[in-house]
Amino acid sequence: MVRFSISGGNVNKEFQVHPVTGAVTILKPLDYDTIHEYKLNITATDLGFKSHHTKAMLTVILTDINDNAPTFNQSTYQAFIAENSPPKTFVYNVSAQDIDSPKNAIIQYSIVGGSGKDVFTIEMKTGAIYSKAKFDFEERSSYTLDILAVNPDSPMYGSTKVIVYITGVNEYYPHFVQPVFHFDVSESAEVGTSVGMIQATDQDAGDDGKVYYLLVGSSNDRGFSISPESGIISVSRRLDRETQNRVVLTVMAKNSGGIRGNDTDEAQIIISIQDGNDPPEFVEEMYNVEISEGVSIGTKVISVQAMDKDVRPQNNQFSYSIISGNIGKAFKVDPQTGMIETTLQLDRESRSFYNLILGAIDTGSPPETGTTEVRIAVMDVNDNGPIFDPPNVVGYVTENEPSNTSVMKLAAIDPDLPPNGAPFTYRLVGGKHRDLVMIEPNTGIVKTTEMIDRESTPQLDILVEVEDSGKPRMRSQHPITITVLDQNDSPSTPRAVHILVHTFNDLFPTGKIADVHPNDPDTSGEYQCKLLSNPTSRGIFSIPAGCSLHTSRVAMGPGFSLSISGNDGRHPDVVSMVSIEFLSFDNSTVENSITIRIENITSHKFLTNYYKGFVDLLKSTFDVGDSPYLYSMQEKDNGLEIAVAVKGAKGYRNKAHVTDVLSRKHDVIQQLVQSSFISVGYSPCQNPICENGGICSDGIRVYEETRITDSQALIFTSPLVSHDFVCRCADSFTGKRCERRQDPCSPNPCQYGGSCRRQGFDFQCICPPLREGRLCESERSDVCNGNPCKNGGSCRESPDGSSFFCLCRPGFRGNQCETIADSCRRQGFDF
Repeated sequence: MVRFSISGGNVNKEFQVHPVTGAVTILKPLDYDTIHEYKLNITATDLGFKSHHTKAMLTVILTDINDNAPTFNQSTYQAFIAENSPPKTFVYNVSAQDIDSPKNAIIQYSIVGGSGKDVFTIEMKTGAIYSKAKFDFEERSSYTLDILAVNPDSPMYGSTKVIVYITGVNEYYPHFVQPVFHFDVSESAEVGTSVGMIQATDQDAGDDGKVYYLLVGSSNDRGFSISPESGIISVSRRLDRETQNRVVLTVMAKNSGGIRGNDTDEAQIIISIQDGNDPPEFVEEMYNVEISEGVSIGTKVISVQAMDKDVRPQNNQFSYSIISGNIGKAFKVDPQTGMIETTLQLDRESRSFYNLILGAIDTGSPPETGTTEVRIAVMDVNDNGPIFDPPNVVGYVTENEPSNTSVMKLAAIDPDLPPNGAPFTYRLVGGKHRDLVMIEPNTGIVKTTEMIDRESTPQLDILVEVEDSGKPRMRSQHPITITVLDQNDSPSTPRAVHILVHTFNDLFPTGKIADVHPNDPDTSGEYQCKLLSNPTSRGIFSIPAGCSLHTSRVAMGPGFSLSISGNDGRHPDVVSMVSIEFLSFDNSTVENSITIRIENITSHKFLTNYYKGFVDLLKSTFDVGDSPYLYSMQEKDNGLEIAVAVKGAKGYRNKAHVTDVLSRKHDVIQQLVQSSFISVGYSPCQNPICENGGICSDGIRVYEETRITDSQALIFTSPLVSHDFVCRCADSFTGKRCERRQDPCSPNPCQYGGSCRRQGFDFQCICPPLREGRLCESERSDVCNGNPCKNGGSCRESPDGSSFFCLCRPGFRGNQCETIADSCRRQGFDF
């Protein structure tokens, strides 16, 4: 038996073969337009034990049917034809495609609709479109054609749309609507002001009908310009009727592109310049004048002059005013005459130059202002004596120097200009120690007249007079201090000193606790000290350098006694006796202590002169069994703050009790320390220190830093203790003292309706008229009060607020409208 199969050419399984009968059948629809024929390999195979096969090629040829319609590659086409083109002008060629076989792909074209159906034709076989009429772009600019492509004798067809645009031809030229245009413009018109609009027409439509305007030749330099597209005439520079009262311009109208001959039109524009309100003009653009600083108030400086060439009386009346530069209002100007006078005593050393801007303000509506610059140089007179800079002159001389030793060279200066300054003459005219020095008059060199001992005279005070070379000569006197510098010329002597070391909570940082140099009247010396053998203090104290006594560990107890050998680096050693006492205080001490503040005293002076008496007074003031404890002396704000607590048998006395007891001794304490002011129970909050409603609280704080106060017999060492304050600020305020507003303009601090402008944490008030000052709190006088203008004139304040000018009614003139106007009076020009 034989079996059949397709062994090739049936890629997409379009066919099948019956395995027994060999019948070939179709499995899928076939498309001629895709594949015209198929070549199938048919294999026949027997069923023997050792089978054999053979192959044959079957060619299947497809025949076409008309199953595809013609198609266009666009749904809409655009075509163009110029207006006035003759009939039968080719317009466009449409083309459709049909993928059927040639006999089924025959296409015929026709116009079946659209607005241009009757004025266009199409060749049936080629699709070429031709015009049937002549077109006018101005009447109609486009047509639509509905095109059909069909297969003959078949329902298959395709369609598209063709839009035919009529393109214009520039067949008309521009023409002005009138040959001459007349316009008026004020001479005061600003640059850019529109004067009028011209117009030309063009019967063409579209771009060919657009008209462009341009000025011809010299018309471009007559003070006017024209908009090329709108035809609007504008002012291009300042006008002056007095120079030219009529301008004639030639304007051209054209289409886009170059000029080809008679395709343009021209017209004339006549512009009449009308009188406007020009600002007055000063005779000089700038005035320069010099004036002596020594002139009296009311001295005439210079007279400025302006003219106004306007024709109308209300426009040619003006008054003078200082607009700016009048610093300190040192000058004023007569509104009518232009005379500038001084209003203050001038001082060249404070200000040597003024640059005033003067205005001439006319009475037009609105007023116009002409300006000029007046430069005033203030000239020098010899009105200042010589001075020293810095003023506190200090010289230095070492003790034991021989007489005629140079101490310093005085160098005075003079605020006045040459020749009213140097050269200077120096004279010694007074002072407690005038006999110990001399001055060379011409050089200012100060020399000693004898040897000086610092231990007896540590400072020299003299009075020097300096005279300049001006006319008249000016003199000034200056105190001069000469500090006598030390020489190590005195031997040291033994020192007996007691050191009080106060520790907080039994914690004392290791380090320096005192300077234990021997007594010495000299202030200079290379002091060196060493500890002599002392078994009880071994390992606790040391002197690592100089005479600085250090502690490495603290053993609380009754105290320590040290023998210390020291010298000044030049003289023999001396042995000083040093006793050390450690005292401790804690948080309870601080919480129950009060502050006693003594004004204008240093801790050194208090420790040297008043400490022992003050402590004795404390002990005698409180009850037996109470132990006063002074544990801190802190210099602050030119005063001394002393921390004191009192401990009784059952603990510390409260602050109110201590304050009450010591307040009864106020006068005794004040007399003891010889101070003009003391405060018992002092608090930094007792003065209104917090601003803007802030609430002050205070407290005593102990720092790790060590403070050492030295005197000859007693050294006071303690931690830094400070009585500080804290401000709790109200809402919207900040700063250490609540001194700054978070928003300085809320609420508005400006008075009388002033507006607030924020400047960081500060503000500036913009005051209303007639108010001035930082908060607009001051009233500014109204120069127009009482209306000084006559005959119904209205008063206006000048820009600087120091003078006024009048706006006169028609028929009146003058600074106060006091004169009847004469329209024929001379105004600086001729009629």
